[in-house]
Amino acid sequence: AEMQGQPNYLCVLPWHDAQEAENLGVEKGLAVSDAPCMVGFKCPVRNQCNYYIDLAKAGRSKIVATTYAYQLRSMGDINEADWIIADEGHFLASHDSQAHKVELPVQSIEQLKTAYLHAKGMYDRIEEPTARKRVLARYIDNLQLGLTLLTEEPQLMDVPPVNGLWTLQPTTTSFVQGVITSKKRLVIMSATILDPELYALINNISQYEYIKLPWQFPAYSRPIYYIPQAKVNRDTYPIVDGPLARGVEWVLKERPNVKGLIHSVSFDLAQRVYNALGEDTKERVILHQSGMNRHQLLQAFREVDAPVWIMSPGFGEGEDFPYDAARSQIILKIPYPNLGDPWVRRMRDKFKKWYLYTTAQSLWQMYGRVCRADDDFGDTFILDQNFENIVKDKQLIPKEIEDAIV
Repeated sequence: AEMQGQPNYLCVLPWHDAQEAENLGVEKGLAVSDAPCMVGFKCPVRNQCNYYIDLAKAGRSKIVATTYAYQLRSMGDINEADWIIADEGHFLASHDSQAHKVELPVQSIEQLKTAYLHAKGMYDRIEEPTARKRVLARYIDNLQLGLTLLTEEPQLMDVPPVNGLWTLQPTTTSFVQGVITSKKRLVIMSATILDPELYALINNISQYEYIKLPWQFPAYSRPIYYIPQAKVNRDTYPIVDGPLARGVEWVLKERPNVKGLIHSVSFDLAQRVYNALGEDTKERVILHQSGMNRHQLLQAFREVDAPVWIMSPGFGEGEDFPYDAARSQIILKIPYPNLGDPWVRRMRDKFKKWYLYTTAQSLWQMYGRVCRADDDFGDTFILDQNFENIVKDKQLIPKEIEDAIV
């Protein structure tokens, strides 16, 4: 069975009982996560709701596939499993932290506790599952989560507020400990664990068995060409667009008959480099701009037969480009986490090697987009001089990848 998060399902009440929906303030398009059933309403059309239909299927199924977001925030809904398999587990800490992020007004802990008790009292006095009660339920959940985070990590109070709001995001993960407490078995899978000791530290794992399987794709089928053009960071964007564009032009001339990817890490860098390309090269490049429909753009790229390349910050992980779907790729910038994010800065300060470690994980995920089978072939061109910061630390580059550098 497949289970998605509650925001992916629509409340069906307006389609089946318009009067009841109007009484409860439910309009068409309301997500299940904000529906009256979330605050105790016994919905008369629950058996026609896709969310509860899928939930029932998940309860009966021996195998359930779901997202990290749903599993991390709704573990109680489908908790009968003996085994939990976390695929693409390299960013488990990030998913866990994101699932428990909350925004709260800037107040002392005592003021937040008072606000929680006041909101809880108002909630209990409202008998009908009205829109007001649903808003209060969300507010109470946020206050409760925020108070828990501030109790466990008091330093979160030092996070600078924005527009009078704290964005609280934990650096201590709780998912693995929750699994251990429930006595379930957890298997975390990823091609980019890299350093199991550091991974265990970041994810709050005290006991584990690490199993490394051999790589199936020979190094000659996935070569890496390091062609340094510039040291790329946000401060150098205005002066590196030209050198990077010349590098892109050279690669595309060397690969005239294949489709490929150009990983830009940001929309800003993609636009700058695209603007600096010669007209002949631009004819072969599809530019992914902010606001474009990502799915439609990707579908168009997959369907075109011409040797075009797509330049985007959004295809470095989780996408599959086997065989002729893409035979080559260019990495314009090493994917360092954004230090403008307070959570990134706290993680960097808390774990000595986290920043470079996470960067390496993202880089090798990019590398894996174009060679997808033992009989496939895809080469990678890296243009950013910061690549040298990664390869000099042997814990950040598996020997199987190091052997592929030409």
